[in-house]
Amino acid sequence: MSKAPFEAESLNTESNLDLDYETDSDIASPGADEGPQGSMVTSEEYYFEDGDLFILVDDALFRVHEHFLSSSASHSFRTTVGNGNEGWNESKPIILHNISKQDFQDVLWVFYDETLRRKAPAEKWLGILLTAEKLMIQRIQTLAIGKLAKMEPPNVDPITRNAVQQRYNIDMAWAKDAFMDVVQRTEPLTEEEAIDIGTFATVTIAYLRTPHGKQMKKRRSPWPWSPEPLAMVRKEQEPEPAFYILPRNLHGCSVTQGTHSAFTRTF
Repeated sequence: MSKAPFEAESLNTESNLDLDYETDSDIASPGADEGPQGSMVTSEEYYFEDGDLFILVDDALFRVHEHFLSSSASHSFRTTVGNGNEGWNESKPIILHNISKQDFQDVLWVFYDETLRRKAPAEKWLGILLTAEKLMIQRIQTLAIGKLAKMEPPNVDPITRNAVQQRYNIDMAWAKDAFMDVVQRTEPLTEEEAIDIGTFATVTIAYLRTPHGKQMKKRRSPWPWSPEPLAMVRKEQEPEPAFYILPRNLHGCSVTQGTHSAFTRTF
């Protein structure tokens, strides 16, 4: 759920998708012999005296409750993103690379929101979705998808919105405007964009740019085929979210490839 180091920024209006991948080990802490580098400042919002998990993001030290971040009792956060030996104290926290402090705080907000209402704009929920995938917190992904599906689409570039819609099987109407923006633009899809949005959307866009497709677009729905059956087939063929692989630059931060021996494109 999904790196060469570079400055990570929270997603606001644009996200560029990249095709390069690396390994899961690059998301978490260094080897057991290495400690945190530089000065640390404890998080003002998320440092709890009864917390049992220490995490360092950028220069901020978080002390939180591991059961929130763990996928299950048998799959702790320590072993999911680290080697299991870190995160027990301040001197040896889990160090998360290529995730910004703000992005990590947004994920924690889901668990610690004192209002219990979890109200946030679509842009924030999209960032939470993508960060949660990198951290392999599947239930947060499910929550974020449910929130996004009921909201006006986030203000992001059309390729990103189409990629997210295809990836998470959100209702196609959610990305219809973005889809038509890509159809009507003069530039052809790049190879990277085609991989990001997937075969279904790429073939549909190519078809709608043909003379026959343009006539069909004027007559009825912009989709040359009924989307519902195809969406069902695509959903049945997709792996579970735990095996999803994110493009590197989606959400303004580099993304980790899974450690499985065989990788599957999931768009």
